[in-house]
Amino acid sequence: MKTVKSICLAIGLVFATLGLIAATLHPIVKVGDTVPGGTLLPTGQIATDQEPTRLLKGRPVDLVVASDGTQYVKLTDAIVRHGGGKPDARVSLSGASLHGLALSADGLSLYATDASNGLHIVATASMLETGTIKFPNAKVGGSAYPCGVALSADGVTAWVCLSRSNTLAEVDLPTKTIVRQIPVEPAPYDVAVAGNQAVVSCWGRTAHGSMDSADASGTRVAVDSRGAATGGAVCFVELKTRKVESVEVPRQPSQILTLDNKTAYVPCAADDRLIRLDLAAHKLTGNLTIRLRDTSRPGAAPNALSTNADHNQLYVACGGLNAIAVINVAGPSAKINGFVPAGWYPIAVQTDGNSLIVANAKGVGSRSDDGPKKGVYDFLGSINQINLPSINIGQGTSLVARNTRTDDTFANPQPGFAGQAPIPTGPNEHSPIKHVFYILKENRTYDQVLGDMKQGNGDPSLVLYGRKITPNHHALAEEFVLLDNYYCNGVLSADGHAWAMEGNASSYFERSFGGWTRSYPFGDDPIAVSGTGYLWNNVLAHGKTFRNYGEFDYSTPIPPEHSYTQIYRDYQVKKPFAFKSNIGVASLRPYSNHSSPGWNLNIPDVVRAREFIRDFQNRDRAGTVADLSIIYLPQDHTSGLATGSPKPQSHIADNDLALGQIIEAISNSKVWGSSTIFVNEDDPQDGFDHVDGHRSPCFVVSPYARRGAVISEFYNQTSVLHTMESILGVPPMNLMDQNSPLMTACFQNTPDLTRYVVKKNQVPLAALNPKPVALSGSQRHWAAISNLMNLSRPDLVNDREMNHALWAAAHPHATYPSRFRDGD
Repeated sequence: MKTVKSICLAIGLVFATLGLIAATLHPIVKVGDTVPGGTLLPTGQIATDQEPTRLLKGRPVDLVVASDGTQYVKLTDAIVRHGGGKPDARVSLSGASLHGLALSADGLSLYATDASNGLHIVATASMLETGTIKFPNAKVGGSAYPCGVALSADGVTAWVCLSRSNTLAEVDLPTKTIVRQIPVEPAPYDVAVAGNQAVVSCWGRTAHGSMDSADASGTRVAVDSRGAATGGAVCFVELKTRKVESVEVPRQPSQILTLDNKTAYVPCAADDRLIRLDLAAHKLTGNLTIRLRDTSRPGAAPNALSTNADHNQLYVACGGLNAIAVINVAGPSAKINGFVPAGWYPIAVQTDGNSLIVANAKGVGSRSDDGPKKGVYDFLGSINQINLPSINIGQGTSLVARNTRTDDTFANPQPGFAGQAPIPTGPNEHSPIKHVFYILKENRTYDQVLGDMKQGNGDPSLVLYGRKITPNHHALAEEFVLLDNYYCNGVLSADGHAWAMEGNASSYFERSFGGWTRSYPFGDDPIAVSGTGYLWNNVLAHGKTFRNYGEFDYSTPIPPEHSYTQIYRDYQVKKPFAFKSNIGVASLRPYSNHSSPGWNLNIPDVVRAREFIRDFQNRDRAGTVADLSIIYLPQDHTSGLATGSPKPQSHIADNDLALGQIIEAISNSKVWGSSTIFVNEDDPQDGFDHVDGHRSPCFVVSPYARRGAVISEFYNQTSVLHTMESILGVPPMNLMDQNSPLMTACFQNTPDLTRYVVKKNQVPLAALNPKPVALSGSQRHWAAISNLMNLSRPDLVNDREMNHALWAAAHPHATYPSRFRDGD
């Protein structure tokens, strides 16, 4: 077994190397590389998946450990058994909820909740399902979405949190009947039985009177001025009378640990808090902020916990730190002793006396165990078993600081700027850049678009949308900077937009991959929002101006039946375009241009570009261009081979032309000399990359951007946020953007005011997919599949099916590569 001490020494060598990386344009470490002491992650952190480690095919969300040491892990699509002298076994689930796995007192049965309406009963001896209890749909929204489960001491009753129904269900297990549902606060997550009461953690608060509120999966919950949930609640349910009392607590109260029926501890993931509750008085008696250091920003994400045999020490899984916090609770006030490194996003922790058993949602990163596939989902979850007596808290804490860049080793900016730097590196510096334009697109990997650029690290065999289809993407990479070691932090639009706009993905996102039943957030679920809010909240709070062009907006054409072709024809003849805007975040609406459409694949991106340019040029003339402008261009998502929709090549060419038009307009404006443009993908979901599934295109365009440079330093989405914040003179929001490296290698001190000239499209923008019968081979099959895809919201499609469809569209006579077939 590797000790924390030996890993710490090894990791020190890694960060000495990374210190040198900060001074060179060609780092040797890429995401997914195994380095001494761990694996480099897309977040820029290093995961130290301590040995012994067991890899799991899928994301863990829950863990229970039997008295004989057997580990039962709830994954997003299965329950697995490991250890305890029993053979490994697996039972499938169609999809798992955020949370919910319980083991009967006799160890004979498991109870697991799914992402729909089911409580599944599994015999531990055979690992076969012996029954399923189905809950009725919620009154609003659909499936009840059962989550946390607790069992009565006699094993007769199960208590189940029904997240969307906002109730605690009482289930009679011998008869498998639902006795009653007891209303609690919104979005119940976990439940524990303590004496004569059930204790329930809820992720929302009911809005009363004149309180601001917003919809959360059919329920109005209290929100703050940013549109984020104000916090959660813990409900106390008297089991005989069913009387309910509640107390307000910080955001995302998660697993409940009760001790001696007197005290309960609950980590609150979105506010980095560990709270203590008096179970008799029904009140909050302790509130500890979990930080790696006193000066650290939020982002620890404590979401699960366990205790030692003496109940004087807690072990709290901190997803954002990839670590376990060790907390002393023996005295009147809890105290953090230190941290123990874990894998990528620890999501459950248990003790068996001698060991900490930790389930990590994303294991060691974007690598699978059975071949060279590099899709964004090619990762394995993991289980660590950490020997408690061997833990050295001081060394472990130092290692966690290095792994998360909290010691600032990796986040230091590249030296070399003097005077008024484009990217300020000190508190008294001010950037000559005054206007930041942030363009967000959808779903492409680096190799899909730029893999044909010989000057970068690309794989031409994976190119789907090369130079002919994306002449502006290629020109921007050649005229300014080509970033070939840049990564998205997330994997799909839900967590992708969270990373891009919040600099973080809350516990809600990390736990929802078994089924996005409550919501697939696109600015429309306040309980999913990080405690630090959105980028624009940060900018506005520090006196800067902001303008939104389409982000978090679901747009409906008027009339709604207007097709892409009709809207594009109207665009060609300069006919005005009408649509209905629907922005879920109320605080975003006053800063949005409501003539600029958001998500809708029937609206060409050139329409979005035209509206942005109209509004921008008016503001340029008036001298009112915002300090920060966010522009949404989603057409590179594509519609696959769906009949009557644009061919994928046309979708991408439309996106490319719109991007070029916007950049040309900005470069011909009065503010060009004081502007910079960042172009980012929200995620790399639908595609493959030979380096890592998270690698994605990113462009930096500015008079202060270097010209004709290839930049191979590690950067990611939170690097973009950190760099924009530094330019605008506002502080980082949280741990993730604070500790991501500034993109200084992309900039130069002396501006080059050369204008950008848009490159015309070389493929038609409105060439439509034919009906399946008009196609042959794989295209016919995947066209039929595409016609069943739900394109009304970002990423509601099956990503592997979309990958097949896009490959078939680009390579009609080539077989889908065998190395990508896993999971199909």
